[in-house]
Amino acid sequence: MTIGEKIQRCRKEQKMSQEDLASRLGVSRQAVSKWELNESVPDTENVVELGRIFRVSLDYLLKAEISEPEETACVVDDSYQEDEKRGGTKNVKWYRRPAVIVYFVVCILIITSLSFLDSPGVGLLYVLDITFLWGIGYLVWLCVKALKKYVRK
Repeated sequence: MTIGEKIQRCRKEQKMSQEDLASRLGVSRQAVSKWELNESVPDTENVVELGRIFRVSLDYLLKAEISEPEETACVVDDSYQEDEKRGGTKNVKWYRRPAVIVYFVVCILIITSLSFLDSPGVGLLYVLDITFLWGIGYLVWLCVKALKKYVRK
């Protein structure tokens, strides 16, 4: 069974049109049609995404000798569908957006509070120092986080 036949089979089992699959992958309907007719093959990123959408292994999609996926049927990833409906992305951590907003609100409050000081240059100097130190702190936090991830592996 070829990759095109497997894509077509999974797509049809999910009652998904070529247009639906193409929009999820960010390609044209004609590209999906060419894959299914074995006129071309999807690139690596699209193969990985197809495996995720259909919840099948990459071995199933890429190896011709495997004609049935292991235990999992061709089922669309529900969390992926829900995320698509919301228009969001799973790659953005939920806590980063509020942290950035809080950072800017605090900076604005500091700027406005320091603008009431008698010396005109002191307020700007404090804002620059605080912003610089926050930036250094954020970089240190990122380094520690990366090291933790690296050490775990």
